[in-house]
Amino acid sequence: MLLTITNSKSPATDLGYLLHKNPDRVHSFELSFGKAHLFYPEATPERCTAALLLEIDPIGLVRGRQAGGFALAQYVNDRRIALEVCLTSNVQTRVADSYATHPFREYFDRGLNVTLNTDNRLMSGTTLTDEYVHAAEQLDLTVEELAGIALNGFESAFLPWEERLTLIEEVSDKIEQLIGPEE
Repeated sequence: MLLTITNSKSPATDLGYLLHKNPDRVHSFELSFGKAHLFYPEATPERCTAALLLEIDPIGLVRGRQAGGFALAQYVNDRRIALEVCLTSNVQTRVADSYATHPFREYFDRGLNVTLNTDNRLMSGTTLTDEYVHAAEQLDLTVEELAGIALNGFESAFLPWEERLTLIEEVSDKIEQLIGPEE
């Protein structure tokens, strides 16, 4: 993102003093969401332009790779917003380098409301079963963890709350029959 401010009132370079930054230098700052650069593409007594360039790291916002990061993920988690993830699509589109390095496990471990899904099954060539197999084999998710992820999907369904509760109860009973009661 680029934001510019121009002053044409003489001496225009006073804009640099207002911003507490010398117009003769480029100023860079590390922020939790990326990096900010303040520079002056034009700095004469008649006209001065200050430009703020933000290099926003969207993955860093969620993954917390930067100091003080994970702000967006905290917002998403606080509101229990479901993150619908298709591992195969993310690998195919190079959002993730591989199944094994996909951040899904990290999201799950941080308590985010993650679900496994398919995007466009015809384009991705995957099924929901395939996605669960990839999660189990490549991300070391246990059957119990995968069951919880499946329940997240029912809890986040676009249905009236009463219908969701009915589905959650039915699915929980089936899961318990398959893997035993939750400890």
